[in-house]
Amino acid sequence: MPQAEASGDPASGDSQQNQTLAHARPPPGNLEPQVSSGLMDSSENGTMSVVIDPLSANLESVSSSQPAVTSDSENNLESTPKSRGNTFGSLAMKRIQCELLELSQDPPTLCSAGPVAEDIFHWQATIIGPEDSPYQGGVFFLSIEFPHDYPFKPPKVAFITEIYHPNISSTGSISLDILGSEWSPALTVSKILLSICSLLCYPNPVDPLVPEIARIFHSDRMTFNKTAREWTGKYAM
Repeated sequence: MPQAEASGDPASGDSQQNQTLAHARPPPGNLEPQVSSGLMDSSENGTMSVVIDPLSANLESVSSSQPAVTSDSENNLESTPKSRGNTFGSLAMKRIQCELLELSQDPPTLCSAGPVAEDIFHWQATIIGPEDSPYQGGVFFLSIEFPHDYPFKPPKVAFITEIYHPNISSTGSISLDILGSEWSPALTVSKILLSICSLLCYPNPVDPLVPEIARIFHSDRMTFNKTAREWTGKYAM
């Protein structure tokens, strides 16, 4: 019995399927979408459709948008202003404690200093008026405030005792270069106090904080010395 010939043209079926696939391909240049269940044959119209899983399509973009945590970023988190402040404070405390020990073992001439109420960052200093100066015999008290980044920044030093001097204001501020632009981490409290003693012996009228006193120092040294001795007897004895 002769075999029945297969109905339909296989070549035409392949051509129709290729055309359908061509319509299903994304245009050039676009990213090819993720296909979760592949190509599905529609029995109704004989066309091919693509099913896109939105979760798989977005997963890569979401993960790529998250910044990676590296060792550098972890170091940056640790290097916050608060942690830097704690580090500076620890260094300052060690340095101040070393200077306190040095002062107790080898105090500078006519000077002494130490913490107030166990506050290592707040000191009070004492200077005895040098001989051969109008401040001789006076006892002058000063406050010393250490910043938390000491010794990279200078301490704030001010007279508590009133004094008649062209480089020391009525509020106790001191015009001394090493407490400002000429500060160096190599300087210490001992050297600062010795410099202030030198300033009492040799005022600097060129850079005064009190111009009127500097003018009198320049023009009438006898009146300057008399007034300075009077203030010393009134406020420092």
